Amino acid sequence: MDEPSDTEITAVLLGFCTLDKTKRPAFVECLNNFVYASATQQRRLVDEWLKVCRDSTDPTIKRIAESAAVYTARPRKRRK
Repeated sequence: MDEPSDTEITAVLLGFCTLDKTKRPAFVECLNNFVYASATQQRRLVDEWLKVCRDSTDPTIKRIAESAAVYTARPRKRRK
């Protein structure tokens, strides 16, 4: 893995660690649903999560949503 990927993964892992232990299973279930969804279903899930976070009253969650929106809008490199 290159450095940016390592940093991104580490940031997500740190976020997971901040979750209450009772919320961790729900996170894992959502992650599994995302991983096994089709590309179209994944896009719908991302759009839904962005909307929920943007509608949050918590400013930190709103900032995360805005950051994620920029990240998901970037063109992806195609696999060879």
